[in-house]
Amino acid sequence: MNSKSSIIVLIPSNLNLNAVEKAANVILRKVMKDKMLVFLDSITKPLKNKTLSINPHTILKASKLKELYGDCYKEMINLLILAGIIECNNRYVVGKFSKGYRFTEKYRNSLPTVRQVSNSTLVNKFAKNRTSSSNTYPHLTEFSKGLIIDVDGAREYCYDTYKSKMKQYVRDVDNYIETARQFYNPDIPIPVNPIYWLYSQLRIVYSIHNKQFRFKVDKTGYRLHTNLTNIKSELRNFITFKGVKLVSID
Repeated sequence: MNSKSSIIVLIPSNLNLNAVEKAANVILRKVMKDKMLVFLDSITKPLKNKTLSINPHTILKASKLKELYGDCYKEMINLLILAGIIECNNRYVVGKFSKGYRFTEKYRNSLPTVRQVSNSTLVNKFAKNRTSSSNTYPHLTEFSKGLIIDVDGAREYCYDTYKSKMKQYVRDVDNYIETARQFYNPDIPIPVNPIYWLYSQLRIVYSIHNKQFRFKVDKTGYRLHTNLTNIKSELRNFITFKGVKLVSID
């Protein structure tokens, strides 16, 4: 995959956009399908307020959706809702908070699969929203070229870890629900579905595999944040630099 001319997206493996065409009795243009794939990928990205319920909605600003997808963003979302792929909480207050979206139960816990979107307009728009460019940190960009990840091994590790986390999550949800029955405001954290962890780590794995590196220095502690620093330490065992294994030092 060409990192400069594509967007790597992760969507539920049992999702097929033909369901949209069948439900709405339409034939989708390729550009609309591309927009849908990128939009669906955004639902599983880590965003604020994702732990306010067992099956949370991801809050997405209408102004940002219009900026990225154009005036057709409302039609796109309505079609996905009609096809039973996503749900909307329909809760918003102008200037305060925006609507939230989530996958329906059919797709919510489906293991993700990777897809490639090469629509040039979308690629350019998302390139402008990246935290850095190749010119911002040229020495780091040069270093990243030597990084190689065993994508098959890393992916297998992610799936195995997810299965383990999911078993614990089921127990945690049962415990939370039981406690919630007894207390109006249970003093225990709401369990976070590990499917978000899986999407997050696979997203980093594929970004490294496809040489789509990001660099950002925060304004408080001036720490450098990259795909490499954000990936789970166990997954760094699958990464090499010009054939040499990495060593982590804090």
